[in-house]
Amino acid sequence: DPATVAKQALPPFDEPIGNGSGFFITEDGLFITNAHVVENSTKIEVRTAAGKKSANVLRLDKDKDLALVRVSVVKGTVGVLNIATNKVTLGKQVFTSGYPLVEMQGSRPKFTDGKISSLAGIRDDPDQMQISVPVQPGNSGGPLADVNGEVVGVIVGGVAPDKQKY
Repeated sequence: DPATVAKQALPPFDEPIGNGSGFFITEDGLFITNAHVVENSTKIEVRTAAGKKSANVLRLDKDKDLALVRVSVVKGTVGVLNIATNKVTLGKQVFTSGYPLVEMQGSRPKFTDGKISSLAGIRDDPDQMQISVPVQPGNSGGPLADVNGEVVGVIVGGVAPDKQKY
């Protein structure tokens, strides 16, 4: 199951100043999200089925926009996603589950599916790929999974229609 991530300002503010999605890769609390979701945070909380859990950043890679986070959980109480070892192919069926626009769409996870539409990202970036899966703010950091439920990528962002040139 994906989880939602909130970064907060210093007390006394209780409202998050941002949020995103993420997923557990180990039963003892290692969690993946985007660097832009957690960077410059003073407090990070991950909302799981068991409630809000405190977290801290272990590693941050701004170039790849990834963050490895340690979440305070009891081992075996969170669902873990496996990382795919098979090569990703053009046209492969994929899906994501995350927490887009929680202020408007609510706090339950949203499922969207599509296909790998390019094996290169924006401006032919070989470290990224393009997908036909609709994503919105808040999907950032969520898993992109194949039909076996194995992670083939991490959602980084989308192209806003007003930024497109025809």
